Amino acid sequence: MKKFIAIAAALLSLSSFAGNLDKTEIVWIKGAESGQAAYAQAMDMVEEINGDTWGRTRFSFLKSCNPTHSDLEDGSFGRKAYTSTSRVTFNHVSGLYGATVVVRCKD
Repeated sequence: MKKFIAIAAALLSLSSFAGNLDKTEIVWIKGAESGQAAYAQAMDMVEEINGDTWGRTRFSFLKSCNPTHSDLEDGSFGRKAYTSTSRVTFNHVSGLYGATVVVRCKD
């Protein structure tokens, strides 16, 4: 009985840790003239990714969070993108702003 409880607890903790999204990809947006412009570009990208409700669109700026042929066949692929204002950066050398978009997807 103790083995069964230990195995069940291990599987439960593993599934809660893994969640339903397996990969995380960060997309860098570089070269904006202002922080607001960089953030606006990031938000446009987030809307574009999240607007793909069926998850069938392959985006050229994504490397690991694009659906594969098997993902399209079994229909289990999903993506979620987000950004925040704290992810806007400033490059002191070039004088340009950048932002990041975080994309999470199922494997």
